Amino acid sequence: MSASRPSHPPPSWNGEVDKVKEARSRGDAAAAITTANAAADNIESHVGETMTGSADENEALTAAQRFTFNVAADAWPGWQRDGPLPDKPTLLRAKRLAQRSASLVDTLKLGPVQVGTGAWLVGAFDLVLGNFEEALALFSAASDNYHAASAPGLELLTSRYAVMARGLWASKSEDDIAGDLDRVIAQILAGSFEDGEEWAEQLRTALAVVSRKEYREIWS
Repeated sequence: MSASRPSHPPPSWNGEVDKVKEARSRGDAAAAITTANAAADNIESHVGETMTGSADENEALTAAQRFTFNVAADAWPGWQRDGPLPDKPTLLRAKRLAQRSASLVDTLKLGPVQVGTGAWLVGAFDLVLGNFEEALALFSAASDNYHAASAPGLELLTSRYAVMARGLWASKSEDDIAGDLDRVIAQILAGSFEDGEEWAEQLRTALAVVSRKEYREIWS
C-alpha cells in the first residue's frame, strides 16, 4: 500500500482571488476596482516575504495580473450597447487598473500577445475618455505586438479600433465612422477568422457606445 501524499494548503493568495470573484459577481464596477487593487496590493506585499520560490511568486503575480485585467475590462463600457455607463472617475480608476495589469505582464514576461492585449485595454479606456492621441499610440503598440506574435486576426482587429479613434479625433459623425468601419470590417470577415463575426459586432457596438452623448460630454 503506497503512502498517501501529504495535503497542501491552498496558496495564501487564493483568498484574495475569491474576494475579487465575489466583488465582480455583484456588478458594481467601482467597488470591484477597489477590491482588485486591495487584493493586488496584498499579493505584491507578500512577494518575497511569506511566499517562497520564484514559482510561487510567479503564480501569485499571474493571478493578480489576470484579475486586475478582468476587473478593468468589466468596467469598459464598449462591450454592450445597453450596458451601464461608468462615470469619468470610475473610467479613470479602471484605466489605472488596466495599466497595473499591463505592468505585471511586463514583470512576468508573458509575451507579445498579452503585452498587446494589455496595451489595447488601456487604449480602449483612452478612446472612451476622448484621449485619442494616446489611444492611437497604444493601439499601434498593440498591433505591433500582435504582429510579432503572428496573430493577424488580433492585429487587424486592433488596427480597426485605430480607425475609430482617428474618426472620433477628426470629429466625424457616427455614421461616417460607421461607414469607414464597414469597409475595414469587410477585411476581417474576408479573412475567415474564427471570431470574425464577433469582432465585427464588437467594433460596431464599441462605436455606438463611445459615440453616446454622455461620453462626448466627457471629451469637452
